[in-house]
Amino acid sequence: MGFSIVSIEGADGTGKSTIANLLYHKMVSEFSYLSVEKYHEPMFFEEEIYNSSINDSKYLFLLFLVARKKLIKLIDTRQNRIVIMDRYIDSTFVYQALFQKVVDFDSLVYFHQQIVFENNGYFWPDITFILEADLEDIKNRIKKKNNSKLFDGSELEYIQKLYKILPIIFSNRVFYFFNTSILTKEDVVKNMFDIICKKILNCGFESY
Repeated sequence: MGFSIVSIEGADGTGKSTIANLLYHKMVSEFSYLSVEKYHEPMFFEEEIYNSSINDSKYLFLLFLVARKKLIKLIDTRQNRIVIMDRYIDSTFVYQALFQKVVDFDSLVYFHQQIVFENNGYFWPDITFILEADLEDIKNRIKKKNNSKLFDGSELEYIQKLYKILPIIFSNRVFYFFNTSILTKEDVVKNMFDIICKKILNCGFESY
């Protein structure tokens, strides 16, 4: 295999970081011949981003683009490598283009392809897993973390609906949705693992 990106997306409180960590460790333990890396976005300017108001939408948009460009310069694109992204480009499309409407969708695609990716198409995700959860579960998880993050708020139901638009807009990409209020984290990771095996590694695991 070559170089692949797997992204895990969704509103805060849906279990992204927990699932990403579990998937990363399962991939590392099962496939010794692979180089598996995991990144959490935003890696750069994190304090500045999370301490900024959601109303500073244009400022946040620029911060995310710069942070992503710096991140991509770190990624090793050699063969037999999988990069797991704990939140990646699709959250920017949901929050900045669909929710905040800072920029139109076509312009955001252009900025990523020409400026952030420098016209290298392989930085688009090969597979995007989008996590969902019941609103009460999301609120309880956020409260339990006792950490006020960007985008936590009263628009959670609407934001989850916006994620469902992505497979329609990006019809040439691969998306899967999992509800972490219905499935255990172990079941979610198993399903993700099986899909990666089938779609990227071409191994003989049964898909969910």
